[in-house]
Amino acid sequence: MYADETFAAGEPFNVRHGFGVGEEADPAISQVSKYKFELWVDGVRRSGAKTMILDGDEWVQIVWIINVQNGLEAGPHEFRVVWTSPDEPTLDQTHIVVFEDD
Repeated sequence: MYADETFAAGEPFNVRHGFGVGEEADPAISQVSKYKFELWVDGVRRSGAKTMILDGDEWVQIVWIINVQNGLEAGPHEFRVVWTSPDEPTLDQTHIVVFEDD
């Protein structure tokens, strides 16, 4: 998402974000729960599905997919995204995204 992008109001969309992990990160199952991604839209937390992608025996991605089935009404909306991992400081960003009527 970028500040200069606009999206169609009322149209379904999804947000996919997560972490690439591998040799640098501990891929043990015990560590997977320590990775978190949160999406807040206009102050309301959105939930989604967490999936883990393997390449052989090695974790390569932990991804959250959050569906917004009814889309959003026209106008600017605040998207706050928060990434938390066991090895890095928390990253917390806010973006204003505009949705427009066709």
